[in-house]
Amino acid sequence: KPELPTFEIELPELPKERPPVTEQSLRTINEISQQLSSALADLINNEDVSIKQTEDWLEVEINSNFLFASGDARLAREAVPVIGQIADVLAPVANPLQVEGFTDDQPINTPRFPSNWELSAARAASVVNLLDRFGIEPGRMSAIGYGEFKPIADNETEAGRQKNRRVVLVILGSQESRRTLEVFDEQLNRPASEEQRIRTPITDNLSQPLLAPANTGENAP
Repeated sequence: KPELPTFEIELPELPKERPPVTEQSLRTINEISQQLSSALADLINNEDVSIKQTEDWLEVEINSNFLFASGDARLAREAVPVIGQIADVLAPVANPLQVEGFTDDQPINTPRFPSNWELSAARAASVVNLLDRFGIEPGRMSAIGYGEFKPIADNETEAGRQKNRRVVLVILGSQESRRTLEVFDEQLNRPASEEQRIRTPITDNLSQPLLAPANTGENAP
């Protein structure tokens, strides 16, 4: 077998002490979404990232092709600073954070990843571990792998499979907040004409659209 290439990624040092985050520091979902929209504006415009917002939770969806090589759970070098930008927004607040991994329906069977369950969970865990290194309180986070079983597009086409390979960060409004899994069915069943009409971010009729700020040539505050 040919030797696989190796990659060295410099990760930030774990902080010696984490600043305490109280419940009073919970921000509104709208405030967090605006900050993430500004920080990730270029990726949103390039359709590598989309944001969905409701009153009780915020979803940041990242195309897994941007984060990982095919069949791998090691974060790509270019993904590290992007996760760092997200961490900069989320570290000072107390909102619970779920990181969810998804794959397409193409089978995988390797010693490390016997199925898409393991691959999706490992990708979610990789993002959680990096967020931890960037200073996110570990007790706020969870990593979830859905395998190929929550598609948002048709797996019969390459374009659909690419959409289904994704990592989603769900920022909850409070400890009691929950996001219904019906959101995946709503996106999967959306007519193609509507899918083409809706640009970044992906929204449904219960979500508030969040658009990337216009590029005025000035740096975001």
